[in-house]
Amino acid sequence: MVIFQFAISVFLIISTLVVFQQLKFIQNKDLGYKKDQILIIDDVYAAGNKRLIAAVNGWKINLQICYDLRFPVWARQQIQEAPEFDLLVYVANWPERRNHAWKTLLTARAIENQCYVIGVNRVGEDANGINHSGDTMLIDPLGQVVYHCAHEEAISTHILDPQHLQDIRQRFPFWKDADQFNIYHT
Repeated sequence: MVIFQFAISVFLIISTLVVFQQLKFIQNKDLGYKKDQILIIDDVYAAGNKRLIAAVNGWKINLQICYDLRFPVWARQQIQEAPEFDLLVYVANWPERRNHAWKTLLTARAIENQCYVIGVNRVGEDANGINHSGDTMLIDPLGQVVYHCAHEEAISTHILDPQHLQDIRQRFPFWKDADQFNIYHT
């Protein structure tokens, strides 16, 4: 079993990996996370060409950022002998006015990938007057919300059970029937 603390602590557990990913992403456009769709803020960001799946204490963790949530193919398990990752983590800046999509899409990613999903989102008002409700969540592989925190900063500790994950994958082995696909960049 592995213990994850939410909000600040989840970010700290993976922050080195996320910061490393972002630095690679910004400094070398040939590296970074794997997706084509990119939210254009200015000329600082460009699409990457590979995903970052980190191994931490026996867990395979797919690290994503907020806009990635809208494009499920970039989070889709690419199955060979076994699922590619056990945990999908989104660090985000989703505004409250779109929190229904945030919560729905996090749940969908957990179900379609048969994995745990952690979505860590900011709270409060940003410099543009846009409110962010948080809605930080932990969702199990069947889509059940294990933890949800809205409208406040919080730290919460949860134990993710790898046996629970394996039991679900054995009981509902639809991952074995997933379509094989490749993503080509043009």
